[in-house]
Amino acid sequence: MHLKRRKPVLFVGGAGTGKTQVIKDYLATTKPEQVAYRTINFSSFTDAASLQRDIESMLDKKSGKTYGSAMNKTLIAFIDDLNMPFVEQYGTQTPIQLLRQILDYGSIFNREQLEERKFIQDLLFFSCLNHKSGSFTVDLRLQRNFTTITMYTPTDDIIKRIFG
Repeated sequence: MHLKRRKPVLFVGGAGTGKTQVIKDYLATTKPEQVAYRTINFSSFTDAASLQRDIESMLDKKSGKTYGSAMNKTLIAFIDDLNMPFVEQYGTQTPIQLLRQILDYGSIFNREQLEERKFIQDLLFFSCLNHKSGSFTVDLRLQRNFTTITMYTPTDDIIKRIFG
């Protein structure tokens, strides 16, 4: 449903709850003629410039300043460990702010010619984060763009019921 509506999704849960596997399993079932995807793993070393390079490598120039899928596919960037980038002295995470810019304004700036903007089409973000590691929070201005789905660690009773 989120793919059809082009609505970003954020899975939140502890380690071992299956967040990444649920998304990867879903992406494996999509039709390759309609959907292209790439996984981007965040770490404490991820910065806005490296994220922008990853995103731009998924895009083709369509016309003028518009970039997207040349084959009219939906491009999905699956971002694993969304909250892992280093928090700077001002309390910001540069890759998070770049994502927010893309989701809010549908564009990024050309790093070689700063006055030029690149408008992005057909790009959708799926993400997951472990709320017990990294920065422990997600910028609310970014999170408001996502449908947030929580995944809990199953109890022994639930595991016995599922696998018993």
